[in-house]
Amino acid sequence: MKPSRALQVMQSVLKGGNAPFLLGGTGVGKSAIVRELADIIADGKEIVVDSVSPTKNQFGFIDFRLSLYESVDLGGLPYIKEVDERCVQMRAFLGNLPVSGEGILFFDEYAQAHGSVQAIVGQLIYENRLGEYVKPRGWKI
Repeated sequence: MKPSRALQVMQSVLKGGNAPFLLGGTGVGKSAIVRELADIIADGKEIVVDSVSPTKNQFGFIDFRLSLYESVDLGGLPYIKEVDERCVQMRAFLGNLPVSGEGILFFDEYAQAHGSVQAIVGQLIYENRLGEYVKPRGWKI
């Protein structure tokens, strides 16, 4: 599929509320297509890279090279908290997931990621959440 057609398909998939998945060889331009998609969706807003809380005039772009991450990097560190006189397991997130605004979460190199990382990304894709963390509505994967 040509990059221009992949871009069109990805826009349609996102409009349907789903997460597109690009599969192709090394160096064919998958990452460049996603970056171009961000430019289109931003609709003239300033693209801010790695901002978890872009302003209303900004559009966030967070690129996770999943092969470089471990499960705690996205899934948080577990800890125990007392709630209403009982112990509850919580997660301390590392501040690398979006908390407000709008943007694109780009999970690159999915196939090279460890299975535990893939499972965490799957939770974000299908449930829009990880434990108590909830992906903001304005963010697309």
